[in-house]
Amino acid sequence: MFNKFREQVEKLSGNYARYLEVPRNQEADIALPCFPLAKTLHKDPVKIASGLAEEISSKMHKFRLIKSVQASGPYVNFYADWNAIGNEIVKGILNDKENYGRGKAKEKIIVEFAH
Repeated sequence: MFNKFREQVEKLSGNYARYLEVPRNQEADIALPCFPLAKTLHKDPVKIASGLAEEISSKMHKFRLIKSVQASGPYVNFYADWNAIGNEIVKGILNDKENYGRGKAKEKIIVEFAH
């Protein structure tokens, strides 16, 4: 389900989607660093992040898995709506019932355990 959230973030990010990353030092779920954009746009990355966050926030009402978009320094941070994601997971389980999580291909899977 996180992949669906990421797809929605990529749609919102447009041409900048290639710069998206899962941040290590940020509290966000996905971040858009604006350093690469500063080189091409010849602007301060903090100002770019602020402008992009405002622009993206005005469009995000169409995307139900994104809770909020905020500028944090030179980053645009995207936050997942974990309640909406949880609801989508439960709907999938209820729709698929005993087939939920079952793979499509019929192949052998070997699970090893060691400690």
